Amino acid sequence: MFRSILKGVVIGIVIFTSSILTAAPKTQKFIVKDGEALGKIYLPTNCGRAAIFATKELKDHIEKMTGAELQSAWRGATARDSGFVFTIRPEKEWKGKESSQAFTINQRIKPRVVVEIVGNSNLAVLYGVYQYLGDLGVRWLSPGDIGTNIPKMSNIAVFPSTKHYEPSFLSRAMALSSIARNHFGGVVDIKKAVYEYQLYLIRNRTQFGRNIAGRGFAFNICGTRSGHAIKPRTGLTRTAVKNGLLKKEPERFSMVTGSDYVKKRIYNGGQVCFTNEKNIKNAIENCVNYFKNLDKTKNSRGSDLDEDYTVDMGLSDGFGICECDNCKKMAGRGPFWKDKLVWTLWNRVAKGGNKEMPGRKIAVFAPYMDVNNPPKGMKLEPNLMAITCLVTSWEKGPENKETYPFSKSYYDCVSKIKAAGATLGCYDYQNFPWSPTPLHLLATAKGYSELGYKHYQLESMQRSPTEWPLLWVLAQYTWNTAKPPKQYLEEFCEDYYGKRYGKDIKWILEEMTRNALTMKRLNYGAPSDSSTMFPNKFIGKTRGILRNAVRNTQGKERERIRRFQVSMDAHLRMAQVYRSYIKALGDRGEEAIANFKKQAEALVHYWDKNHLERYTSTSRTPKVAAKLYLKTDFTNLKPITRKTLKGKGSKDKLWMRELFAGSSVPKSIPNLFPLPEIWKFRVDPLDQGVEKGYFKTDHVEKIEWRPISTWDFPSRQGYTFIGGDFWYRLKFKAPEFPAGKKVYLRIGSLDDTGDVYLNGVIVGKQPECRNWDKSFAIDVTKEIKSGKENIIAVHGYDSGGAEGIWRPSALYTD
Repeated sequence: MFRSILKGVVIGIVIFTSSILTAAPKTQKFIVKDGEALGKIYLPTNCGRAAIFATKELKDHIEKMTGAELQSAWRGATARDSGFVFTIRPEKEWKGKESSQAFTINQRIKPRVVVEIVGNSNLAVLYGVYQYLGDLGVRWLSPGDIGTNIPKMSNIAVFPSTKHYEPSFLSRAMALSSIARNHFGGVVDIKKAVYEYQLYLIRNRTQFGRNIAGRGFAFNICGTRSGHAIKPRTGLTRTAVKNGLLKKEPERFSMVTGSDYVKKRIYNGGQVCFTNEKNIKNAIENCVNYFKNLDKTKNSRGSDLDEDYTVDMGLSDGFGICECDNCKKMAGRGPFWKDKLVWTLWNRVAKGGNKEMPGRKIAVFAPYMDVNNPPKGMKLEPNLMAITCLVTSWEKGPENKETYPFSKSYYDCVSKIKAAGATLGCYDYQNFPWSPTPLHLLATAKGYSELGYKHYQLESMQRSPTEWPLLWVLAQYTWNTAKPPKQYLEEFCEDYYGKRYGKDIKWILEEMTRNALTMKRLNYGAPSDSSTMFPNKFIGKTRGILRNAVRNTQGKERERIRRFQVSMDAHLRMAQVYRSYIKALGDRGEEAIANFKKQAEALVHYWDKNHLERYTSTSRTPKVAAKLYLKTDFTNLKPITRKTLKGKGSKDKLWMRELFAGSSVPKSIPNLFPLPEIWKFRVDPLDQGVEKGYFKTDHVEKIEWRPISTWDFPSRQGYTFIGGDFWYRLKFKAPEFPAGKKVYLRIGSLDDTGDVYLNGVIVGKQPECRNWDKSFAIDVTKEIKSGKENIIAVHGYDSGGAEGIWRPSALYTD
């Protein structure tokens, strides 16, 4: 019966059951009565670090709840013993059938009162303790005492029951990125703050996936590795390169066309030669040795997550796919040659590794950089795990509605990877601290579950009172997908902020998310995103809600709401600073500049006055952004040409390579007409340009339209961190093109996407943000006015990093 029930419910990715096998009688028995413990904690002889830690956690929480002091016994319980019993099942009973994290909580009142936590591993016992405490009403909603709810009670009753638990996602890694000082630099005791953050993650049964979180713990380390390790796995380590490997065996390194447009073997910026047999042999050996070393060190590591361990072989964090003769011959030069080349190598390594270490997985990032999905017809090895890297999580547009919360291009890639046979895991990103994170990540987690993903990783870019609802809900949902994220969010807001004002704060989070979905796309977060999420009407209402909530609450709830209030208000101020900054960039008048500076300085003062560095990350914050904006020299904003292009033109080879970036330069280009370098430019923070007709031929270019070089990014010409929507316009007289010839407009590069208009008509798009550094050509034969005045307008959008048209553009015939 136990097995039949265990197999009965499939939710998301793995089996999750919560079945009561024995009806609870009306009589009550107690394990704690009137503040006194009526038993001990009994540890098994095969007890490891995680189970020992579970003992401490259970003792501490029971004492805080009831005042009872539990004693522990270093022996298994007998039939005469009452109390809490930890049991670890032999691997042979569950290996290959259940997760190592699965556990069962058995409550019995005969012959003795016992709460037995039976885990498939030491870590499973710890997770079982947290489940039991959670059932008693304990909540770890944010790090530290401020975020912990511990109910007060005199008695803890025991009701006969048996409940079994398994995680929906096998791994659930969420941890802060970068270094500790970037997130905890403003606290008095960094070590204590980091430790509280670690406890927060482990108590919510999420694993340590990055350096900050895992230090100090020998267990709960996420085994799903997916780093950029293709070069070290193939033997192209930094040490080997330092010792002259590039000179000794250049054929093992990528041959790529560099930024100087010269084809050569490189290490930095490149990947590996994907057809080199020594690289493939080394990769197989290194992957196998990695798993062999894991097996040897299992006992000393104390980790119980070995079933989820992968070896990382993702592409390096850069471009440079090999273009040598062997790679060209193998991959061909069709539109998907890079995919064929890379996936073939990954597949060969996976197959070779599986022969010696069956079932051990090789993890890669895909889609990522130049790599999308396996070519049609390719069957992937079952031990190949694709960690789908969600750089752009959502894009506005009719083609993306059916695939929400994913963009259509991402969804198509994932579907093809899944159909080819790979195991799926995800890698999501929280926003940078420039802006709070909308709730769209909850929708993506649900989407992953529906697609059959088994592993969830989140790179947490910030700690902040505005982020705890998101992280807590993700932790609960990825453990148990039986309840939708929205229900978990309701629970958090009520438990953390109180029933009276929890609904109001939930409205704030949901409303800012609705506003965020009006953006072109959701990426890493920036001040321009805050501006979209927080229009003035929203700002006024939110401030009123939070002031009222702080005024009418007390104790922990008041402090929690206060922290949310001041951190959220910093983002509301950021939205206002951004809008005043954009106005100052266009106006350049004394009043507009003075108003911007006043608001930016007030934001810096507000941040310092409220000591926000105690509760939030300390890098890439609204304070940092405001100080960057304040450095703008409004009196000296003028077009600046990129140094490498200064003084060059169409007769120069470098200029021509820039014009055809991402493509080969044709041997002959009939009727080449280089467009002028200087265009007119303006930022469009409210995305009103189409409505106001910025693309029309009769549009009057008022003071906000400023001259700019299209041979470099606006951010290198004094426009600090603008992001969002922007426009370019150019009036020019075209030459007389020969009749009967097709005329093309080529834009050097547009970061990161946009629409192109000619004489009031949309003629083309650059729809893919991954093509921010590539040129593109548009057939404008019908729209061009030969020998007459023409107007080009470009409506661009940037969601992070640099922006704009930054390479030469031209017209020519075929």
